[in-house]
Amino acid sequence: MPKLLLVAPKFDSEYEQALRSTGLRTEKYFIGSPMAPLALTTVAALTPDDWEVEIWDECAKGEVTASVDLKKDYALVACTAYMSHLARCIEIARLCRQQGVPVSTAASFSAPKNASKVFP
Repeated sequence: MPKLLLVAPKFDSEYEQALRSTGLRTEKYFIGSPMAPLALTTVAALTPDDWEVEIWDECAKGEVTASVDLKKDYALVACTAYMSHLARCIEIARLCRQQGVPVSTAASFSAPKNASKVFP
């Protein structure tokens, strides 16, 4: 059974950036995304039954890194992204390409021209 990895990339919100820049950032503040990756759960629900699906929310689980053997574990990686996620989404795509794993993205914006090399 092929396995699909759906990734919700991490990002630094303007709120987090402001806290860090003012020196107010402490561990008592919430770290990560305040929203569950509902788009990914929808995609998972619509994926054919003969595919196994795993959701990786980087805000909850940590970053997808080179230490993750994507080629061994996944037939396809898909990344969801808003404009604030784009840089991290491209990093994830490059990591997938380096490991020879097909990668796709779905976003609410048109990808910049230079991203077409990452997401052909």
